[in-house]
Formats: sequence, C-alpha cells, structure tokens
Amino acid sequence: MLAELLGIIAVYALAVLYAHWVASHRSKAEASRYVLVAGNHQAQIEGYLRSMQAYSRRSGTDLAITVLLRNSSDETQPIVEKFARHSSDVEWRREEAEAEPEAARAEGFRIDLSLGAIRRFRGRRGV
Repeated sequence: MLAELLGIIAVYALAVLYAHWVASHRSKAEASRYVLVAGNHQAQIEGYLRSMQAYSRRSGTDLAITVLLRNSSDETQPIVEKFARHSSDVEWRREEAEAEPEAARAEGFRIDLSLGAIRRFRGRRGV
C-alpha cells in the first residue's frame, strides 16, 4: 500500500515539473504581432480588440496588437487609449497617411479596417 501511495505522489510530482517546464518555454516564445490600421472606426474598434484578446486567451497564444490611427477624427483614439492603459499587449500610434509604420519592422499581420484586408508582412530588420 505504501508503494502505491509513493507511486501516486511521484506521478503528481512529475506532472508539476512538466507543467513548469511547459510554462517556462512558452514564456520565451515570441508573440504574434498584429497591426490594425484604423480611421474613423469608433463603432468597430472595441469589438475587434476584444475579439483578438478573447482569441489569445482561448488559444493560449500571445498577441502583440498595435493600432495605427490614420486620419481619425472620431472617438477611436480614446477607445484605443483606454485599451492600451489596461492591457500591456495593446499599443497605439498616430500614422500620417503614407508614412511607413515603425511597427512594420517585425513580422506579423497588418489589418486595414477601412479596406477589410488582412496582409502578412515581413519586417525590414536593420532598415
């Protein structure tokens, strides 16, 4: 009976060690980067950000979200600022109409809300 009890304790100890190993390797993985290009999208931006964060929680993947505000004159900026204050994985920047976004230096996805298009981009490291 003592041998069975020690066997059960050993299995639980191995499970704990495995869980810690997985967690330590997962934290070293690089986050997927998404760039949302938004103009006057106050009605949609909160839904996009919440669904991307929900996807991140459900799938267990880390996301880094950058919102580029392009010619926005509505309440999009305050909504995005609030998300950025409460979440470390969301940041925002203003972008001039034809400027090269600094966030494009890494690899990821660029989602242009005005066009409804998702494009994969490769950054230009060292440029």
